[in-house]
Amino acid sequence: MTVNVECTFGRAAALGVCTLSVVFPPGLIDGKKLEVRWIKVLFESSVGATAAVFLPQLARPGAPMRSSSAFVLVPFAIVAATATAALASAHLSSWAGMIIEEDSLICLPSIPFLATPPFLALVWALRVGAPIDRMRAGAIAGLAAGGLGAFACAFPCTEQSLPSIALWYGLPIGICVGVGAKLGPSLLR
Repeated sequence: MTVNVECTFGRAAALGVCTLSVVFPPGLIDGKKLEVRWIKVLFESSVGATAAVFLPQLARPGAPMRSSSAFVLVPFAIVAATATAALASAHLSSWAGMIIEEDSLICLPSIPFLATPPFLALVWALRVGAPIDRMRAGAIAGLAAGGLGAFACAFPCTEQSLPSIALWYGLPIGICVGVGAKLGPSLLR
């Protein structure tokens, strides 16, 4: 199989595992909650999609990167900017409630936990291509898996403010990136 087919298979397996783990809450299609859920889904999907662009490139030994890997930061910059705007337009006394919500602390361990199967599937797919920069490949696999893990959390979790989403989804995805960068050199041999 080619590297593109392997990476596509790895991404599909990772998405399948995350989709099967989603529990849909009863109030899924309630007005404002639906808007916020779609914002969360858009954020996580864009994180996974930007990371997925680089996976086939990283899997090929010696293949040049066609675009800057700083591109993966775009979804984080957008959500951080909108979270900052939301905080700026709110009274200082309401910031704590906007940042820490009912399910906020659940996301911190849940996203890395849900990202583990996709990460392993992506590492398996990347190993076929024998990437040279194993640390970067592990980090990007962690980013894609973190985006998929966050996608699985987007539906059952009840965060309703952009600052909460930026922090409690962005931080665990960052943890996945760090773990991927740390484990990449040993797992991608």
